Amino acid sequence: MRTTNVDPEIYADKISRQIDSLIGLGLQPRDITVVGASKGAIIASHTSSMNRHSVNYVFLAGNNDYQEQNNNWRFHGQILSIFDSSDDIAGKSYQYWKDKDNYTTTFEEIKLNTGLSHGFLYKPLKEWVEPTKKWITKQKL
Repeated sequence: MRTTNVDPEIYADKISRQIDSLIGLGLQPRDITVVGASKGAIIASHTSSMNRHSVNYVFLAGNNDYQEQNNNWRFHGQILSIFDSSDDIAGKSYQYWKDKDNYTTTFEEIKLNTGLSHGFLYKPLKEWVEPTKKWITKQKL
């Protein structure tokens, strides 16, 4: 858990070092999952771009035109992105990132249609909780 006012890149560096530490202790990359929602998804995106270990990531509602114009992410690991079509803050597909030159072994996406806009994150809806849990354990949908 993070505090509210953090710089995404600085915080991603902290998470990246934690990943390195866990792997240094003997954990397998496939047993590590970083899940981020909204700003947390942006932090997770930075982490996936900077950390070369093939860990698992779940990005929940973290992409929009601003992110595409202001970042040059090249993801590593196994990526699951989830967004809602009604989300006017971060309801954009990650296809832009999927089409870029990445170091991912898997890149899946789920488009939800809850009608809750960005608020779909504020409730543990089975539409995103179940795929997230499955991704953590199997890295596939």
